[in-house]
Amino acid sequence: MMKYYNFLCLSLCMLSFRAVAQYKPEYAYLEPAVRCQLAPIVMEKMIEQQEANNFDADNSKVVCARAYAEKGDFKKVNSWIAQIKGAGAKRWAISEAAQALVAGKRFNEAEQLVLPYIDTDPRRFDTIYPNWYLRQSYITTYGVSILYSYAAVLYQKGDYTNGIKYFKKAEDAQTSGGFYHAREEELGALLLMQTGNRVEAIKRMRVLLSWGLNRPAAFLSAAKDLFTTYYFKINSYQQYVDSITKSNRQRMMAAVNLRQEMRTMPDVLLKDMKGNDFSLKSLRGKTVFVYMWSLPETNFKDNSFAEVQRAKEYYAKDTNVVFICIHSSENIPGADIAAKQYLESRQIDLPLYIDPQNFEHPNKTLAHQLAASESGQWLFLDRGAKISWWTRDLRPENAFESIKAYIDATK
Repeated sequence: MMKYYNFLCLSLCMLSFRAVAQYKPEYAYLEPAVRCQLAPIVMEKMIEQQEANNFDADNSKVVCARAYAEKGDFKKVNSWIAQIKGAGAKRWAISEAAQALVAGKRFNEAEQLVLPYIDTDPRRFDTIYPNWYLRQSYITTYGVSILYSYAAVLYQKGDYTNGIKYFKKAEDAQTSGGFYHAREEELGALLLMQTGNRVEAIKRMRVLLSWGLNRPAAFLSAAKDLFTTYYFKINSYQQYVDSITKSNRQRMMAAVNLRQEMRTMPDVLLKDMKGNDFSLKSLRGKTVFVYMWSLPETNFKDNSFAEVQRAKEYYAKDTNVVFICIHSSENIPGADIAAKQYLESRQIDLPLYIDPQNFEHPNKTLAHQLAASESGQWLFLDRGAKISWWTRDLRPENAFESIKAYIDATK
């Protein structure tokens, strides 16, 4: 009986070790695409794949919770948080979602999300997390962030007394770990001023202003009342910051809209390797993966081609899924031959089309019409030749899982 008990314990230990070994936190690499395109459906596809392979999907669920919070879908936020297994990861998700909700001025929902956690000790360890040191910092960091988020909600609601109470609770816990951000210091200064502690508020404001004047409007407004010598400097600088911010926001939204409005792929004539014209219209009715790249910027360091090839082979029997790559660079002699040799040297079997830059007629260039000035652009076209997903900068070692998720979400 004792031998059987020892064998059972050893087996359980081996299973636990295997589970830890299969944990892959790098799945969070999809976060930029999910955050930029507000497309959590892609991460949902990834979660299905991860759990099917017995991987820990908590990190990906955190990203989903944050993305749905930014979209304002509170029901989905709660649904994904409820599916998270680790206590530390759950606090991480609540922290991320609460920050997004506060930024979106959804204060009641942010308050509802954090209330169950505000009276627990953020320094309490997560017994699920395997490493003692990481367990401590993991739980503390996001426990503190939850308290800061609640303090921000109370400030916005005008409850300054309780706001400063929870702000100080967060500061006290932060001495045992956690993080530091100027935005929390700004909140603390405003709460201190509203609760009558002007001396401490002034001290904090002086430090923050010494770091730079790019501060929120509420903070700068309070600073003008406290520091008359700064008035003109702050006022003029704020006008400058507002103009820059407005310009950057407009430029950023133009780029986001370009990628988000399911834009129809421009029908620019490309050249195949025999010099024949190729029209993207010929691919209508199929799901198409397009890899736009340039040899000079790739600089022989791009390892994602192998994973693209692997994905192409995975869908080889699906005649409704097509993979192509488009080389877009300056129209210099031999660029097409060099691009072809580059792929052949790496045994990459992808249909190659050339999109040479045309400085006399730039609108005839696909890269120009897409405003795709950077190499490594991944575009996924639905059957109507509309761009359903558009991303870049995904880690090459995880490119296969990413491509599969995007294609499955597009089909």
